[in-house]
Amino acid sequence: GVLILSEATAISGTYQGIDGMGLIWSMRPVVDDRIVSRDEFHHIIRTTDKAFLKLGRPNYTKSAVFLIQFEVICDGTVTASAQFRQLRQGMEVTVTSLADVGLAAKVYHPIRTPKYGIITITGSNGGYETVHAPLLASHGYLAMSLALFGAPGVPDQMHDLPIEYLEKALDWMADALGHRRIGVIGWSKGAETTLVACSYLPTKVAAAVSCLPCHYIMSGNDAVGHYDLPGWTRDGKALPYHVLTTEQDIHELLSQAEKYPDRPIVLSPAFMKGYLNRLKDDTLIPVENAQCPIMLVSGGDDQNWPSAYSAQFIVARLKDAGYKHPVTHLNYPEAGHLIAAANAVKSASDVILHPVNQKFLLCGGTPQKNAEASQDSWQKILDFFEQSLPA
Repeated sequence: GVLILSEATAISGTYQGIDGMGLIWSMRPVVDDRIVSRDEFHHIIRTTDKAFLKLGRPNYTKSAVFLIQFEVICDGTVTASAQFRQLRQGMEVTVTSLADVGLAAKVYHPIRTPKYGIITITGSNGGYETVHAPLLASHGYLAMSLALFGAPGVPDQMHDLPIEYLEKALDWMADALGHRRIGVIGWSKGAETTLVACSYLPTKVAAAVSCLPCHYIMSGNDAVGHYDLPGWTRDGKALPYHVLTTEQDIHELLSQAEKYPDRPIVLSPAFMKGYLNRLKDDTLIPVENAQCPIMLVSGGDDQNWPSAYSAQFIVARLKDAGYKHPVTHLNYPEAGHLIAAANAVKSASDVILHPVNQKFLLCGGTPQKNAEASQDSWQKILDFFEQSLPA
């Protein structure tokens, strides 16, 4: 027989309803031929020494092809099987490094001469963004994964990041293309970076997508827990910044984590408290200085920080400023902080073990709602760049 997943309704298992990719994004480990529960899965993420399980998903970066074996088991016997090849990168895409020009960047080259370029930036985990850049190159863009910190040639920690480094990356891309029709997209810390780039380097960014944004220059932090550090610098001087949270708030959060080790840390209330009580006007990102279309993507149940609040703030600020370019806000009310990578495994997207601070964080949403938001937003992001980058 034939089972068409895009038409068949799941009656039990790890996802509900009709979803052609449900078997992919909802995958969970199996122990003794039994799918583990959500609580068991969270325990595995917390205690495992296997990197891919700590992230709650396979490692997509080792190969351009991700192979998934499906088996139908009836009464303990495999009655049918099939193999699914998920391409994370077109086979014709090639990758080069920019270490020789002083950039911690990987450039993904499409098979045909690209018309436009896009720079991708990951979040507070640092390092390279290695999922969306190859996907964008597979769609014909010259795609650069730019590391701000946490990679060879750039700082180890997330503070005192020079805007001139962003400018150097944009200038390299312009030289490679022969024009400045360049987009920037980032997630979380990368979302802030996207807004910083188009606000402080307005003539060098032609389209900006900020996924799970904040609306201020956030403070930096280091490996020993100092949070009152400059986030960005320009001409060697620190830009005014908003301290994400107070030492007292951090102490309370860590105390809760020690008292209730099985509960993930919820950061959003502390950040929201800081927005309402301590935010200064000079720390707001001057988005009205941008000169390009802007897309904002947020989760209404974002428990990492209130990205929907920030996106609404940015939209209102641009409207008040009489902003002349298109502004789009995609808000997914039931999704959390991990909206990214359509058709990827999302079974641990509501909670994560942060790869840098090793704290168990509540990100919000549910695996299903995060998967739905990721699928919907990715196609709209592709459409946005296709419409915005041509001159």
